[in-house]
Formats: sequence, C-alpha cells, structure tokens
Amino acid sequence: MALTGGICFLFLYIIERGYNNEPLWKKCAAGSLFITNLELVVGFVVNILLGWAVWDYSDLTFNIAGQICPLYTVLWFVLCFPVSLVCTVLRRLYSQLGASPATSIR
Repeated sequence: MALTGGICFLFLYIIERGYNNEPLWKKCAAGSLFITNLELVVGFVVNILLGWAVWDYSDLTFNIAGQICPLYTVLWFVLCFPVSLVCTVLRRLYSQLGASPATSIR
C-alpha cells in the first residue's frame, strides 16, 4: 500500500509541476480520477486475485466490485487540495536548494 500511495503522490506532484496554469480544482479532479483508477487496479490485484482483503466497499452505494465507490472518489478529490499545497511547498524548497527533481520526469 505504501507503493500505491507513493505512486499517487508522485502523480499529484507531476500534475502540480506540469500544469501550473490550470485551476486547482482541475488538478484535484485529475488526481482524484487517477487515484480511483489506481485503487481499482490495485484492489483487483490485492483483494480479489491475492485475497488479502485490504478494503471492501461492498456495503457502500454504487461500488464497483467492492473496490471503488463515488464516496471515496469525492474524498480523494478533497484530499488532493492539501496534497497540492505540500507539492507546491516541496517544489519551492527544491528550487531554493538548487535542485529540480521533476525536471527529469518531463
């Protein structure tokens, strides 16, 4: 799960860095959709194929195979706002240190 979280954070950092001129809500919407899709893929692997039962949204409305649901997509959207702030602070800190880790990502 730490790997999945790291992938999500990296994606959000890339969005924050690469789409500076986009409104924050659009970046958060893209992040939320990415996280939800990754949650579906990872959930299918770890919960269904491997049977680890890490999470189960079966009791929530409009869930898909118990792996994703609209409620959590909205929660990911909301959480993307503070994460975007953290990404901005990290980018500025890296700039002050003379480093630019996201430059090689592009």
